[in-house]
Amino acid sequence: MIGLHPALPPCDTAVVVVPGIAGTARAVRPLTAALAPVPVSVAVRRPSPAGRGGSLPIPRRAEELAARLTAGPLPARLIVAGHSLGAYIALELVRLLALSAPETACTLVVAAQLPPHRLPLHADDGFDDATVLRKVTGGTAPDGLAGDPALLGVLIDQWRTDYRAIDAYKPEPAALTDAPVHVWTATGDPSAPYGEGIADWGRYTTGPVHREEFDGSHDFLFTRVAPVADRLRQLTARPIEVCP
Repeated sequence: MIGLHPALPPCDTAVVVVPGIAGTARAVRPLTAALAPVPVSVAVRRPSPAGRGGSLPIPRRAEELAARLTAGPLPARLIVAGHSLGAYIALELVRLLALSAPETACTLVVAAQLPPHRLPLHADDGFDDATVLRKVTGGTAPDGLAGDPALLGVLIDQWRTDYRAIDAYKPEPAALTDAPVHVWTATGDPSAPYGEGIADWGRYTTGPVHREEFDGSHDFLFTRVAPVADRLRQLTARPIEVCP
């Protein structure tokens, strides 16, 4: 299951952050602190039987987030920022909110991810434990898990299902939203280089598309907190863009 923490308070503007594979609420805390007093809610994975939260298709994950958001007060403006895998969940979430909460003006930020039709299949690299661990961490066990192979195995299984969910997510490269889209890449991220492939995000919206490159690596959204928070804060303050 996918949840949101904390729930959004009544407010005019807020940010929802959807982390990617291995992303945690803890990793987002510095960004959340830097954005204060702007309310921020983070998509988090909840424990569920047989790892159900990890095996859910991407559109279904977005449906769970949309249900949680619309169960409470929604702001007039919502910035939805998705990182890596989270970019696809964020795209689906913005599409759903346009249907269920049209009074909320959404802006979509996709960070460190190619458009779905441009992304090579992860299955081409294989899904064995060593390959999955290399993709996520570079091949080393996360801090504190080197001596806990059972827990590390659970995490690798979770990450493997995430990669399979990405491979299975193949929407048509057509407009799924009319929201403005901000496409953010990093100078040191070979998985989503700034170029023609990134520009193809424009095929998924009828709204305006803005591209920007940050210093850093794949996880720049959470490791280059100051410039990222500055840009997100600017998005919360700028006039709402309307699709012509």
